[in-house]
Amino acid sequence: MRVLLMAVLALATLGSGPRPAQAADREPQVYFFWAESCAYSQRARSFLQRAQAQDARIRIEAFEIERHPENLVLLGKVMARIGIPDASLVPLVIVGSNVILGFIDDDTTGKEILNDIAKCRSIGCVDRMRDLLGGPREMEQALVADLRTPTCVMRNAPTRAALP
Repeated sequence: MRVLLMAVLALATLGSGPRPAQAADREPQVYFFWAESCAYSQRARSFLQRAQAQDARIRIEAFEIERHPENLVLLGKVMARIGIPDASLVPLVIVGSNVILGFIDDDTTGKEILNDIAKCRSIGCVDRMRDLLGGPREMEQALVADLRTPTCVMRNAPTRAALP
């Protein structure tokens, strides 16, 4: 629980400083890291697909990490930025500055995700992932073999923190 709270708070350092939210920026990008073999990832994926089917404005960029090593490299960068450099934990959802690690069910974790989306729509939020999305360089590709096997995470209770 403490690690998750530190991860949520540390995500405030992602990207460059905040920029003013414009009307066009009020529709947040949802980033979703998942593993096909992880049951919790599958639950989160199903939830996100249903949410998007009900609200076509929801933009989801999904990164499956087992079959796509470049996504595992990206997840490694994200984990390093949020203060857990030697871990590959999934499912991981990022909305603005908010990190949600693990998935319980639609009524708890799913509701948190939708609340983060609604908050960004209401007041705007900074896309803290955009600068990490460039393709991996050759040197980073060499690191794929050194990354740990992803760990499938189920949260036993929602944890929320406000980011400055």
